[in-house]
This record gives sequence, structure tokens and C-alpha cells, in this order.
Amino acid sequence: MMMFKLFASLAALVTTVIAQPYPGAVTGYTAVHDPAVCKVNGVYYIYTTGVGLPVLTSTDRTAWTLAGKVWPNGASWTDAYTGASNANLWAPKCVYANNQFYVSGVIAKPLWRTCDRD
Repeated sequence: MMMFKLFASLAALVTTVIAQPYPGAVTGYTAVHDPAVCKVNGVYYIYTTGVGLPVLTSTDRTAWTLAGKVWPNGASWTDAYTGASNANLWAPKCVYANNQFYVSGVIAKPLWRTCDRD
């Protein structure tokens, strides 16, 4: 009886996994690191690590277009914290609430720029 239950559970799991649709190959702008995804009115938005925090959009989660940047002219106010001019802003997070996107990212000086090397 125990073996039957185990087999039935595995069969249900396999059926569930097989039943999921294959979304297809990812195309378009795919240079993405540390993505955060928000979905609003059928459109997916990815915020990703990069200069100015790049924003990508897709309606099907496979074809992505670079829509712009959170700070298209750069975020010079971060220079004092990153130790560079218009450095990457890292690992953004996004929330959509009250008809507005709220985005945060990490502004930091990379450790390899501050460590003493002998």
C-alpha cells in the first residue's frame, strides 16, 4: 500500500511538471544580472543591475526589450558611494503600488577597489 501511494504521488508530480507549457527561447535584450520582476496590466518589467538601472519589458516573458533606465542620464549622486562616475547600481528590487513603481538598488563601492593588495 505504501508503494502504491508513493507511485501515485510521483505520477501526479510528473503529470503536473509535464503539463506546464514551455515558454520558448528567451530573445531580445538578455544581458540581465540580478533581475527583479514586476507585472502590471499584462506587462512584465525587469529591473536589472547596470548603469542607471536598466528597465526591460515583455508581454510574454520570452521576448524582452530594453525600455530605458530608471536614471537615463546616470545617477551622479551615487559617485561618492561607488568611487566611480556612473558606476553600476546593483540588485534592484521593485514594487508596484498606488499606480507607481518603487525601485531600490544597492549603491556600494566594490570590495576589490578598496582592499589593500600586496
